Amino acid sequence: MLRIIPLVLFSLLVSFSSYSKTNSLHNYCKKTFQDRENSKVATRNNGLFYSSQRMQGSNKSHNKMVFFRGCRYDTPWLEETYNTLCDGKKVRKKSTKRQVKLNEIKIPKYFLFLFDGAGDFNAEYANEILPIVNLDGSEGNDLGIGNLQGFNHLVKMHTPEEPLNSKEHELEIHYHPGSGLHQRENYASAIACARDIKNTLNILESDTLNLPQDSKWIVMGYSNGGALAINFQNDITDIKVEMDLAITIDPIVQAFLYPFHKFKNTIGKRNRKTKRFYNVYQNTDNGTLPLLSLRGKPVMNADINELVPTQGTILNKTGHENHQLIINTNAVHIATSCELAKIFDTKKRNFCD
Repeated sequence: MLRIIPLVLFSLLVSFSSYSKTNSLHNYCKKTFQDRENSKVATRNNGLFYSSQRMQGSNKSHNKMVFFRGCRYDTPWLEETYNTLCDGKKVRKKSTKRQVKLNEIKIPKYFLFLFDGAGDFNAEYANEILPIVNLDGSEGNDLGIGNLQGFNHLVKMHTPEEPLNSKEHELEIHYHPGSGLHQRENYASAIACARDIKNTLNILESDTLNLPQDSKWIVMGYSNGGALAINFQNDITDIKVEMDLAITIDPIVQAFLYPFHKFKNTIGKRNRKTKRFYNVYQNTDNGTLPLLSLRGKPVMNADINELVPTQGTILNKTGHENHQLIINTNAVHIATSCELAKIFDTKKRNFCD
């Protein structure tokens, strides 16, 4: 009798585990179906879709236009995973054919989220230069400007010898605005998409062995986008993701927070679960914006806080527009290219140690 009890308990645990996986997969199909439908509508409607909202103090509901938050429905590997596992809201039957298709899905090894500075985000031009999975070019500009300063810095890493979009790197790039005022593909969308990615990886992990070994998460940010990158590496731990690399370039808080942050010596801090944090900044800016000195600050507990001096660099000794100039300094270029080379394990890393 005593020998039977462990066997019964083991059987119950296996049954419960199997039920949990099946139930999770049902929930995944149901939620992903609705998210995909909302995303399809949003891509045709300037990022908006109709959401059913319950009226306060009433059982009645009404449709309200809201911005879609999450990954685009046509993100290649996410779309393939959904179509392989689900038929509408229902789970497809497990079969050898389904398993073969799952094993053929090309899951990215690197997920890079880039937050550009206020007024720098430009969806149309960014989409023409690099394959950005969250854009189709219709998302517009941040603040109607679209200078692409932070993005252009990333493009410098995109060389014929070591292209960022090479299959070898298996890199998926997400590009987001930094001002907090641009509603399409904003910070909330980035967090929601990261959650979608993590949930899908969890589903695949429970259903197949087809997962890239040691997937890596990278966040980069310039100016206001640098402050968002700091927030991102903190917030993403809520979905059980640890950032492998965070790079911030002259991080500045958003305009409405500036008065509360002016006299602080640091800007945010490295999350204890972030494996590598590199911050490059200047503290001499004058004239980039009227009445405001846009000067970056150290990040608490960062592995490296590199202050770029005016002497011996392209920064102006008077500080004139140094917040804009820093993006083109050798310090920023070398730091970013070397840190990415180490993550991608490319030949360039040999010149960085």
